[in-house]
Amino acid sequence: MIRILLADDHDLMRRGIRDLLEEEASFEVCGEASNGQEAVELALRLKPDIVVLDLTMPEKNGLETIQQLRQELPQTELLVFSMHDSDELIREVFAAGARGYVLKSDAARHLVEARTMLECSAAEMAAYQKARGACLEGKGYTVK
Repeated sequence: MIRILLADDHDLMRRGIRDLLEEEASFEVCGEASNGQEAVELALRLKPDIVVLDLTMPEKNGLETIQQLRQELPQTELLVFSMHDSDELIREVFAAGARGYVLKSDAARHLVEARTMLECSAAEMAAYQKARGACLEGKGYTVK
């Protein structure tokens, strides 16, 4: 079972992400946070496999949250789920330590695929891409 922590300041968005992710039998949403500080506290306590987080949150923004989680939970994968479609911001997200970036506008098509990519080794990822015909860049999500 893959344990996922969700962090977004909009309750409706968290519910939608939860519903989408839990359609997959191997996913369990183990916690939800409404701000960056709460996300860090919950992640430290729950130790999820993946944290899916927004960039624009109160108390601690997404970049600060990513940096702290990367330092304190290096084994946890970080996937940003954001409405911001800026190459510069995406570069900052990856530099901070996230491994994936999904646009909210493309969530239904790409969130589960991006989450799956985070679990794969490089060889598995190449095989997965070939099998799915997936292109990581330019389709609404990016995985590093």
